Amino acid sequence: MSYLGRAPHGSTGDSDKRGLEEGTMVRMGAREALNKLKWHPRHRLREARVTIAHRGGPGNVRVIEGGQILELGRAFMRVASPEGEVEIPYHRVLRIEVAGRTLWRKGGA
Repeated sequence: MSYLGRAPHGSTGDSDKRGLEEGTMVRMGAREALNKLKWHPRHRLREARVTIAHRGGPGNVRVIEGGQILELGRAFMRVASPEGEVEIPYHRVLRIEVAGRTLWRKGGA
């Protein structure tokens, strides 16, 4: 799994000052990537599009807009949906995008 932005040990952390960029990905899980996006000074979780595995959906995927994410829990994210609030486990997250750029993808960059 990969992620955006955190400076490796001994690094200056300049990527955090510039923003989250595709080229600055480091190994990280979906939960950590979403939390980084939530707390990053230049980005907002509500700007994200999160693609999840969703059996029965078109192409067996579903896109969740960041504004639908109500809570980032330990094992699940709580999301507002037409069916009501649902808990989606992080292992179902396939991709996280902001402004059309993939910041995190399951299985690596």
